[in-house]
Amino acid sequence: MEVRFDTKIAIAVRADLEQWQKLNVTAFLSSGIAACEPGIMGKPYEDGSGNTYLELFRQPVVVYAADGETLSPAHQRALTRGMTLAIYTSGRAAVRRPRAARSPQRRRQGAQGRYAASMKAALYRSTGPAQVLQVEEVERPEPGPGEVLVRVHASGVNPTDYKARSGATPRPIDGFQIPHHDGAGVIEAVGEGVDPDRVGQRVWLWFSAAGRRWGTAAEWTVVPQRHAVLLPDGASFELGASLGVPAMTAHYCLFCDGPVTGQTVLVAGGAGAVGHFAIELAKRAGARVIATVSNAQKAALAEQAGADLVVNYRAAGAAQQVKAFAPAVDRVVELALGANLALDLAVTRPGATIVTYAAEADDPVLPVRACMTANVVLRFVLVYGVPAAALDQAAADISAALAAGDLTGLPVHGFGLADIVAAHQAAEAGAAGKVIVTP
Repeated sequence: MEVRFDTKIAIAVRADLEQWQKLNVTAFLSSGIAACEPGIMGKPYEDGSGNTYLELFRQPVVVYAADGETLSPAHQRALTRGMTLAIYTSGRAAVRRPRAARSPQRRRQGAQGRYAASMKAALYRSTGPAQVLQVEEVERPEPGPGEVLVRVHASGVNPTDYKARSGATPRPIDGFQIPHHDGAGVIEAVGEGVDPDRVGQRVWLWFSAAGRRWGTAAEWTVVPQRHAVLLPDGASFELGASLGVPAMTAHYCLFCDGPVTGQTVLVAGGAGAVGHFAIELAKRAGARVIATVSNAQKAALAEQAGADLVVNYRAAGAAQQVKAFAPAVDRVVELALGANLALDLAVTRPGATIVTYAAEADDPVLPVRACMTANVVLRFVLVYGVPAAALDQAAADISAALAAGDLTGLPVHGFGLADIVAAHQAAEAGAAGKVIVTP
């Protein structure tokens, strides 16, 4: 087979692809389009990183740019990952098969011989300001029984992540801690007891760092298989990494006391991550939604999420605006109970539920008599203590909403792994939107 390229390229095609997929990938690249006409496809590699992922046949294919002295190291990287290697030179193409492919479960047992033995990760060994975070090379984890190994494409930053890092919500550190509960990527290997067909799935991740050191601020992570949920093809990795803690918190706050179909829901902080998904999930469930915000920029975000009415809670007459829209609110999703309780009590009906999921710097003083008079139910939620069945239901419902196109992302503030300190600082400063780190 004769091919002519302007640049020497070494391609590593995943060993677990079907033969027809390998042949199609080879034929596609042999056509010379990717190498000779970069304007058509975009660059088939990333300068500096040495590799990138192409979405071909819904499978990630690693492409190594190799020129002169870098050709041999590119070959070695492909070989260490255990992939069938197609080497394209200026005149010929050859295929090397270093060894027969093993099943994903077997691959787990010999992972260091088939994948890079180390990975880049952001981590901290003691709590404190964002500057305690460092990017280091650490041993890449292997999936144990019931676990999956995920190549992380996007890692979401939540308040719970920087609070744990700062020591505000202390937790034990097992040598080091890689932060971030939420992320999205592709399953590359599975542990014992996991269906091998899960290899290659695009997934969104939740609770990755809950009681574990392997958060998503790294090139790879391992999670229990139920924490890796199928990400529909139409959903971006950034959106997938935005779900997890915020969307599951929103789901439980909305539905822990039953359906909201036909009800009026008040979402405090409608421009935040939890508020954003609370609006969208409530609308999907058939509720009328009122959102409160603090400025015009946040009002626009809440409107884009689908809120029927957006009110600036700082404005005079906020309660009157709510009552003019709906005589009484049935459920409140609250993030600042102390600051907003007076408004909540003014607009809710007897028997309404106010569900609060966040703690303020100072514990509020509860006006017991006013709560009694209003006959409301106060519910306090910490998503990490929610029953497993409710979390599994939330994951299923969120995935169904994704597949239907009913969930959208907030504006993304993107950072590379090397800029992890700046990413945490942006999140702590209250960036309007979602902070996403790309490992």
